[in-house]
Amino acid sequence: MLWLLLLVFYQVFVDSGYRRISLSRFVHAFTSLKYEASELGTPLASIDPLLIKVDCRDFCQFKLKDKTIPARVEIDPNGRLSDLTLQFFDSDKNLIGYQDKAPEPTFYVIDGRGELIQLIRLKLNHQTDLIFKAYYPSTQQMQFAGSDGKQWLYSATKPDLQRL
Repeated sequence: MLWLLLLVFYQVFVDSGYRRISLSRFVHAFTSLKYEASELGTPLASIDPLLIKVDCRDFCQFKLKDKTIPARVEIDPNGRLSDLTLQFFDSDKNLIGYQDKAPEPTFYVIDGRGELIQLIRLKLNHQTDLIFKAYYPSTQQMQFAGSDGKQWLYSATKPDLQRL
């Protein structure tokens, strides 16, 4: 029954030239419309202070059991932060997510070597503020809530933004 309904909808969807879109494009658009909570898995509940600590005495760095990783700023490997908020630490995937405390904050994801993986501006077009809500280790996705009421998922490891 569901497939019959999808086939009927498929007949309706056309591109800007009024040509029917390809079946693969339709299936991709339909399946990527919304994530279900079960697909995301369980969010990381808390950060274990025995695994990672933040030290911002001179400049911010992360102290793991066997090494120290400086907090990165933008694309400058020598840039340093004086204050930050640690949002998640995925010890299995070796990912650290944090944000600076600037007037227009930025969210960063680095790996266990201190390499910058993601940089996300938390103020969009000087209108919408994004707020970090959760990190899902099973999918390596971060959930953000917008001040406009929209919910977003962003991959911690690659450019991939999707609306919830």
